[in-house]
Amino acid sequence: MKTGRISRSGRVASAALAVAVLASTAGISAAASASAAGPSGGGVPGGGMLNVVDVGTQWPGLDVATDPQDAADGDFMNAIYGQLFELAPGNKVIPDEATGYKFSNNFETVTINLRHGLKFSNGDPFTAADVAWSINRDLLPANANIGDVNFPVKGQVKATGPYTVVANLTRPDSAFIHAFLNEAPNWTADEKAVAAMGEKAYAMKPIGAGPFVVVSNAPSSKLVLKKNPNYWQKGAPHLSGITFTAVGTDQSAASALQSGEAQLGQLISTIPLLQQLKSDGLTVTDPPSTLTQFISLNEQNGPFKSIKAREAVAYATDAAALTDKLYHGAYPVVEDQSAPGQEFYQQKNKAYPAYDLAKAKSLVRQLGGLSVNLSTTTNTGYWTTEVEALATMWEAAGIKVNIQDNTLQQMLQITFNHTWQAIDSNWGGNIDPSINDPQFFEGGAAFSGVNDPTLNSLFNASASTSSNAARTKIFKQINTREDQQVDAVWLYSKAFFDVSTKDLVKSSGLTNNMSVIRWEDLGVRGA
Repeated sequence: MKTGRISRSGRVASAALAVAVLASTAGISAAASASAAGPSGGGVPGGGMLNVVDVGTQWPGLDVATDPQDAADGDFMNAIYGQLFELAPGNKVIPDEATGYKFSNNFETVTINLRHGLKFSNGDPFTAADVAWSINRDLLPANANIGDVNFPVKGQVKATGPYTVVANLTRPDSAFIHAFLNEAPNWTADEKAVAAMGEKAYAMKPIGAGPFVVVSNAPSSKLVLKKNPNYWQKGAPHLSGITFTAVGTDQSAASALQSGEAQLGQLISTIPLLQQLKSDGLTVTDPPSTLTQFISLNEQNGPFKSIKAREAVAYATDAAALTDKLYHGAYPVVEDQSAPGQEFYQQKNKAYPAYDLAKAKSLVRQLGGLSVNLSTTTNTGYWTTEVEALATMWEAAGIKVNIQDNTLQQMLQITFNHTWQAIDSNWGGNIDPSINDPQFFEGGAAFSGVNDPTLNSLFNASASTSSNAARTKIFKQINTREDQQVDAVWLYSKAFFDVSTKDLVKSSGLTNNMSVIRWEDLGVRGA
């Protein structure tokens, strides 16, 4: 589910006009025993402050347990806390503050081994007790962390020695380690510091064991970090510090990069502007996307109990025209839940209900009419524009569409009480689809409007094996089943771009499919 969109009341009257208007907006908005990867070779300059501009980013606080949007703040968290496990170049999940892990008991028990001699930035020892306490705190229901669904822990995570942590699970889960990537349990809080400072103060100036230390924090405005002298990795970080500055528009970020005020820009998404920056000599990094954009359909109540209603909106959706005109063809159309940067990606699916306006109109007539509430959240304008374009396409098939703009809290409320009908959604951010796909399509899951015993069984099967061959087969079956039942209207795979100046030395810092930056590996020329 997205966390943005600005409410608009205007609606264009025809699909052709919608496409023309949208074109003018141009807005886009384990190897368990492997050792942690260090910097990729020599030549990375030492010293220097890296200035980063982030478009539209907000952070209420940076305590991993109490920040409700911890995944969205992953860049900050990785820099401050470090990671138990990280995604290395080549899409390999490797230990970082951990040294390895082991599954046992048919994937229902996980043992994590930690690196010896780690310290928090204030000098406190980093122990298994801290890791277990931090994970258990993250998973407290009161902290309402949405990503916790991917950590099916039975009881408490326990420290069984100074460097060993054991988690018993409620079900087999071969993807459990993948779930750590960019989620709260991957970042360990200092129990002593939290107790001494209190949660509110800790959220403003957290203590971690990552490559950088918080100097100052103006939430949702500016975050200043400096090099951690206690960081475990020899020779890292290369930078003396990082300043993150939130800006309101893509153009503001572009101007900072063009003037040399910043060396790295994140979340710039206006395609013509990105093309201009590239022609100006800046580097645009476009990792393979792990994010799928789609319309969730609630099959539990309302019109989408009927598969004919689901088929009608699917056939009425011209995803290719949407991406071509609204996003200048930068995002590839997807035919199921998989994305190009993920494991088990499937580019084509024979069961995919491709755009067919005549079929859509026929189904609407068979239903005796179709009325749909299409929900979205209010933050970034292009998402509302996207919903308006979709509504225009659906109305061309005779479907009545009521766009409902919600705040994030309103959206969560209608989601959890299952009063929604259709939501413009996205999911992903992990290379393993089993981390997010069940959240939207498994019976009883937080964002799911689906309860299909066949799908539920396939999700369980994927979690019960670590065989890539077996899981590839299972996810092909999942993709086909979701398309056959029209459990969603698939749109496109969305990419996130990093824009950097020639002064940034990327090394191995910008080279994975999750757009998660390895800050310790970056450098600045001329420092």
